[in-house]
Amino acid sequence: GGEHEGVVEEIIAELNQRYSADRVWSASRLESYSNCPFQFFVNSALHLEPRAAPELGLDASQMGSILHKVLEETYLAVSDPLDLDQLQDALRRVSRQLFASAPREFGFRPSALWEIEQEHWLEKLEATITALTEDRNWIPFAYEQKFGLEGTPALSIEVGDEQVLVHGVIDRVDRNSDGELRVVDYKTGSSHLGQKDLERGYRLQLPIYALAARDALDLGEPVDGLYWKILNAEAGSLRLSRCGTDDAEGMDAAIEITRGHLLRILTGIRSAQFPPQKPDGGCPPYCPAAQWCWRYEPGW
Repeated sequence: GGEHEGVVEEIIAELNQRYSADRVWSASRLESYSNCPFQFFVNSALHLEPRAAPELGLDASQMGSILHKVLEETYLAVSDPLDLDQLQDALRRVSRQLFASAPREFGFRPSALWEIEQEHWLEKLEATITALTEDRNWIPFAYEQKFGLEGTPALSIEVGDEQVLVHGVIDRVDRNSDGELRVVDYKTGSSHLGQKDLERGYRLQLPIYALAARDALDLGEPVDGLYWKILNAEAGSLRLSRCGTDDAEGMDAAIEITRGHLLRILTGIRSAQFPPQKPDGGCPPYCPAAQWCWRYEPGW
């Protein structure tokens, strides 16, 4: 324990001031504490960034942003989001336009593989749209739904004796014939998207976004949520409708689990508890402490 294992009690007063009840969080920042408290401290509290040599081409974050934008604009361009022919035509048109402007818009210098990468991503996006239209029970109707950003109301979650404020952007919201909602979050990665990742607090984004669809955006009643793996054209195994605790099932259970993790996270941050802990599967290479953390074990 102690300062050599990430406990820095000398800054508790400052942490409580910085991370007070009026702070507006992102889901990913809250998740980062669950994954590794020390990574949260180094990245979010100290604002350190990983050292990486400059590379030609785009990084994973830029690729993810581009693919998200292609999907969003493709669905906005069609009159029937379940009509595969319409979607594929729109996808080819939208992707051509966005790929052409991507180096300038997202700030990267194309590598010699840029033309090949575009063809590869178009194939992956065609497969992912085809797979998404196979489930005819859910019809997408809202995309890139912001809350707590650009003047939209933040989500307020009751946790213990306070209200935790969260902002974010929901990639997609679907509706079924009963008017119930399903939130969908696109992921370009394929790991850490299972049921146990919510139970352990590694993935809190889906239930938070489901709450935002209901409480901050007033879109309706969510009954399910999933992560969609764009490059694999399939859903991750985490489904909010399949969650369960001793006291609740489905969405209620997912929210109960999330509230418990949020209380643990906020308590840990405000009491300056930042022990380095290796997540399941090892540490991500983008951790700012990767080159000097004494508990670092490469993974992902």
